[in-house]
Amino acid sequence: AATGAKPLDLPGFTGENVLQAVDVLNGKELNGKDVVVLGGGTTGCETALYLAQKGFNVVLAEASGQLAAGMENMNRMELLSGLKNSGVKRHLNCSLKGLREGQALLQLADGSTESVPCDALILAVGMAPEHKIAGWLRELVPQVRVIGDADRPRNIETALYQAEAAARTLA
Repeated sequence: AATGAKPLDLPGFTGENVLQAVDVLNGKELNGKDVVVLGGGTTGCETALYLAQKGFNVVLAEASGQLAAGMENMNRMELLSGLKNSGVKRHLNCSLKGLREGQALLQLADGSTESVPCDALILAVGMAPEHKIAGWLRELVPQVRVIGDADRPRNIETALYQAEAAARTLA
């Protein structure tokens, strides 16, 4: 059962202008022009690039010291180049401290804080496996294998490998 994953929320940050990256990538409209993307993994970086290419002013904030850390290197280099060339402002080793009336307060790597314009906060802080559907399937079918993001969110290569391995055990 490849039943997918669901985006993680960030406790304390809710509202009509706080959106999930997957919703933005699926076409959800944004209000305003200034956007902060929180999370610099593959999804966060791709969302930041997508929004910059649509004309938004984008700040990308990542808690670790590296953007798109889990990506294959050639694709990662192309994505990072696209972010730079599209004018995405990038902050590493930083965290979101708060939102106030069109502003996001970021704590930067050196311990200082910076207030940046923010009409919309886009969350790309990770995914959690969706187990509910697999549980229902187990009640109906004698042999269920959980694969892909439903097992643990990773990448398409891993999901395909798991699918092939599961198919071999069923044959």
